[in-house]
Amino acid sequence: MDVLTEYFPLDIKISFKKLIDIYRTNLNEENPLVVKRAKQVLKTVAEYPQLLDGITYQDSYKYIPQIDHILEDLFSPMLQDNEIKIACLPFNNTAFKATRRYTTIIHAAGEGFEPEIKNFDEDHYYIMGCSIILGQYYGYSIDFRRPFYYDIPDANGILKHYRIVYNGDYIDIEKDPGAKTITQEDVNELLDNFTDIDLWKEKFPPNSYTFRGFVIANLFNVTADVSISDFKNNLLKFDKDETDAIQGFESVFRAIFN
Repeated sequence: MDVLTEYFPLDIKISFKKLIDIYRTNLNEENPLVVKRAKQVLKTVAEYPQLLDGITYQDSYKYIPQIDHILEDLFSPMLQDNEIKIACLPFNNTAFKATRRYTTIIHAAGEGFEPEIKNFDEDHYYIMGCSIILGQYYGYSIDFRRPFYYDIPDANGILKHYRIVYNGDYIDIEKDPGAKTITQEDVNELLDNFTDIDLWKEKFPPNSYTFRGFVIANLFNVTADVSISDFKNNLLKFDKDETDAIQGFESVFRAIFN
């Protein structure tokens, strides 16, 4: 699913303003190395102010060296082969910066492989986009208690499960003038009718808010945990469909024992 289409409550712009604000603050630090780094980053954005104002994802390829430079501190060279991390847009499967370990995992999955969040359809994406607005713009604490996962095969074809944890510290949300202001009453109505996508679209019409920023997605290999859960599910359904259950056991054991 691509959140860059019109079917999304947010008009997406990549911006590094919130991160740059931190570098402006770092100019007052006592550590000369921190100050030097801040000056280098600020020089880059002075030459490319569009990276503050916001660019489209389609235009981000024009600024790859500048984006790499700005995000360097968030992707430590010492952790490139340890962390599974990407800079991306919310619920979008294409990264504009990634650690070596993430790149290696995606490469091993095969040519043309693109990760997709497990068990998500267009309606789920739309509702999650609305949740960003509720949290970041209105300050409502909405916990949908739904973890996000990528299923990515390794070089041997064994399916690995990665939980995704998003860091939204570098996001700004702006409400378009014609958009409806959301009240607590609206939030209660939405939560009482969580699966009513038409209601969500009524409260948050497509592109009625503007997203400026980016997210950091950290991935954690939770294959063992997911496989044990699948194992339990297969035990429960063994009496009903032995053939299906046995096939399920095979994939579970392959994942656990490689």
